[in-house]
Amino acid sequence: MTPPFKVLVVDDHATVREGLIRILTSGDDKWQVDSAPSAEAALDILALQAFDVGIVDMSMPGMNGIELVRALRAQGLRMPLLMLSMHAEEAYALRAFKAGANGYIAKDRAAEELVAAVRRVANGGAHVPAALTERVVLTMNGEVAVPRHAQLSDRELDILRRLAGGLGVTDIAEQLGLAPKTVMNSRARIQDKLALTSPQALTAYAIEHGLVPSGGHPMHIEIDDLSRPQVHALLQEHLDDMYAWSPPESVHALDLDRLRGPAITFWTAWEGPLLLGSAALKDLGDGHGEVKSMRTPRHLRGRGAGRALLAHLIDHARARGFQRLSLETGSTAHFQPAQRLYERFGFAYCGPFGDYTPDPFSVFMTLEL
Repeated sequence: MTPPFKVLVVDDHATVREGLIRILTSGDDKWQVDSAPSAEAALDILALQAFDVGIVDMSMPGMNGIELVRALRAQGLRMPLLMLSMHAEEAYALRAFKAGANGYIAKDRAAEELVAAVRRVANGGAHVPAALTERVVLTMNGEVAVPRHAQLSDRELDILRRLAGGLGVTDIAEQLGLAPKTVMNSRARIQDKLALTSPQALTAYAIEHGLVPSGGHPMHIEIDDLSRPQVHALLQEHLDDMYAWSPPESVHALDLDRLRGPAITFWTAWEGPLLLGSAALKDLGDGHGEVKSMRTPRHLRGRGAGRALLAHLIDHARARGFQRLSLETGSTAHFQPAQRLYERFGFAYCGPFGDYTPDPFSVFMTLEL
């Protein structure tokens, strides 16, 4: 096929469509580029016009990209199709190729690879990112163990990824154009197929198998209003551990109601939609603050969120004129990593402060600001 090509871009985000059109028309190829905001709109356009190449976003509300590719192939349309995705994992590439796509490209590589990928598929070739080529081939040849999530439908895999990314059922339903009950039923089926017993286990599984991106979004810390379900789940996980590791009378972790008190500032750390941790500062008066609710999810430790949150809290306390920060943590082996973190920030061991009393299950630390 000889350029200039006639290209159809299908993506539900206007800014993404505009960016892709700029990439495709900024060179000397003089390609003709049209766009559609949904799979359904693309079907209407393709019923009236012919294109040389289609670029299809994988994750769209209503009919998603893979469903669109399948529908077009079922209609007998042979136009080369390039799947565009925010997912850089081979599981998604495999599904795209099995549906009938000719190429697969991650959105974060579009600026560097899109033009070459369009040329390749338009001329009868296939485009697979170099980082995925070996894994895709080995998986298709049966030389790599097939993961449990391979049995999920395309929609279930999409929902799993969004759940693991920290979105709630209502948010996912709105994004995908589904009823919340449909998403809840899908979540139950996913847990059953993967033999997992909780939403937290779903998230851990998704991260372990590379279904949630670990990069691409900078970590950011924000004051939190304690309204999001993933924050509720993290705080419940925190309370569950505290009561598992200490007797009830020695547990001083705050629940949601107490964290909403006027003397408390509560922060969360995020990487895109992924909740990485929490921290709170309680104003005790007279320039004295208490560190509370320091928590990172069990399956997301080691990313530096705890250090970032504690540094942010200390900087905030200094800016507000606090003269001292103190904290209470547990004395058993479970709490040693937290104690080491506090030590690295200069906290020293001390006696009880405020309303605390001596307790063999408690350790107290303080930092002069």
